[in-house]
Amino acid sequence: MTIVLIIGAIIIIGILLTIRIKHLVGRRKTEIEIIHSQQLVNEAINYLFKNTTFEHGLKLPKNINSTLTANIWGHNVMAFEIKIYYEQRLDPKELQQHFNNDLKQYCADKNLPKLDTEIAPIVITDLWYDQIHPILHIDVANVSNQQTVAYLHDLKKLNQPFQT
Repeated sequence: MTIVLIIGAIIIIGILLTIRIKHLVGRRKTEIEIIHSQQLVNEAINYLFKNTTFEHGLKLPKNINSTLTANIWGHNVMAFEIKIYYEQRLDPKELQQHFNNDLKQYCADKNLPKLDTEIAPIVITDLWYDQIHPILHIDVANVSNQQTVAYLHDLKKLNQPFQT
């Protein structure tokens, strides 16, 4: 009887350890995907601002870095936020449209894979001015997986369509 209990306990411990290891490996894989995605977004945005001829009224730092916002939206959504000080406010829709046009060209030049026929691989999903501080908030998605595509389609359903 005790041998059966010991074997049962060993089996249960083995199952729990297997589940835990799979969880840790999956989480590490997601972290690597996020880091890679964020690097692509940072490269694209830095290229965009260094090469645009559009007068955007922003105080650009030497290097622009994004922060992950996808934890709000769910697992494996590659969405990031960038905050930049501005000197002059422009029409946010016009600014977003101009930046997305430049990002489309950047993605085409870099041959970035496209998962959705309507959405560029890197797209600004939202752009707004802070009401208190002179900061422009830019939300950027790296459309590198189906979860991010679904997130963008959900934005459209929420009546917050992004302009591509």
